[in-house]
Amino acid sequence: MMTPRSVGSLSLGVALALAVSGCSFSIGAPPAPTTIPAGDVAALAEQTILDQFQAQIRLDCGTDPVPFEVGTVVDCIGNEVGVDEQIPVRITIVLIDGDYYEIDITSDGPAADTFESGFVASADFESVVAAALEQVVGERGVVNCGLDEVEVFLGAEYVCSVVLSSGFAETYVTVIAFEGSTYEITAELIE
Repeated sequence: MMTPRSVGSLSLGVALALAVSGCSFSIGAPPAPTTIPAGDVAALAEQTILDQFQAQIRLDCGTDPVPFEVGTVVDCIGNEVGVDEQIPVRITIVLIDGDYYEIDITSDGPAADTFESGFVASADFESVVAAALEQVVGERGVVNCGLDEVEVFLGAEYVCSVVLSSGFAETYVTVIAFEGSTYEITAELIE
C-alpha cells in the first residue's frame, strides 16, 4: 500500500498562499512501484487541500500513469466545488522512501489567459462619455469617438472629439472598471 504525504504551498483564488502538510501511515513494505495512477496523486492532493484549507477542489490530472520518481511533475486542472473557474495546479513528487512519498502542491490561482472585453455601440459609449464629461465641465456636449463599435476593456483609452458651447475640444477617455456588460470611465478635456 502506498504511503502518501504532501507538503508544499498552495495559492488558490486571488492571494491565498498556505503551507500544505498531510499525515502519513505505513503498512508492510512491498517493493516501490515504478508508476502510480494519476488519480491517486490527484486524490491525495484533493484530500490534503480539504484537510488543510477546508477548500473542496476537484482535480483532473489525466489518466496516464505517473512515474514514481522524485521530481515528477503532474500538471492538473482544478475546479473549486461550486465555483465555475479553472485553476491550474502543479503537483511535484518531492520525496520517496520505499512506498512513502511526499508531494508539493502549487498554484498561481485562476488561469490568467482570459481577457475580458466587450463591444458597445458607439452612440451608447459616446452618451456615457458625454455624461462623464458633463460632471467635469458643467455642460453636456456632443461627443464623437469616430467608431461604429467601441471595444471596452479594463485600461482601454480613447480620444474623442466633443462640441461644447465654447467650441470644439477633445477628451481623453479611460475605462477604469469593466465586468460583464458594465463599465466605468473617466473623461477629461485635453488642453
